Amino acid sequence: QNMMSAQVRARAWCIILAAPVLLIHAGCQGSSAQVPAAARGGDEPADESVWESILIQNDKVGYQQVSTRTIDDEGRKLIETTARNRIGIHRFGDRNQMDIETTSVETPEGEVQRFSVALNTGPVTIVVRGERTGAELVVESSMSGTRMTNRIPWSADLRGFQGVEQS
Repeated sequence: QNMMSAQVRARAWCIILAAPVLLIHAGCQGSSAQVPAAARGGDEPADESVWESILIQNDKVGYQQVSTRTIDDEGRKLIETTARNRIGIHRFGDRNQMDIETTSVETPEGEVQRFSVALNTGPVTIVVRGERTGAELVVESSMSGTRMTNRIPWSADLRGFQGVEQS
């Protein structure tokens, strides 16, 4: 049982660490279609959703959907961005699938207020949540029943998951 649990954890961390490298360095290409929603009026940004295919060496291995919407948080106007990814790769005769969902809630200026990341690799789900409290980000992570909380210094100029795309 413990050996199996250790193997599952090791496999999950390998997938987490390898996925970005695979997608960036193995010829990752994307094609996207933007579907704008109706503007809400005034200078408030319109909700939108963008779908992209994830390709490795011209083979489709998954997709990503990024949705952005304006929310009201106790009278403050904030921007919520959610990215849902599904990637499936065949390795050594096995199909490995991972579902990743990231959500970032930010001010219209781009200051992160809170975020969450959920990674599901089948038998293992890893969840990381963070919330800004002043000059700190309180981050809670959980995996297989184990929880850990950390406080890290945070600056208003740090951006969320879609920071590059928003700049």
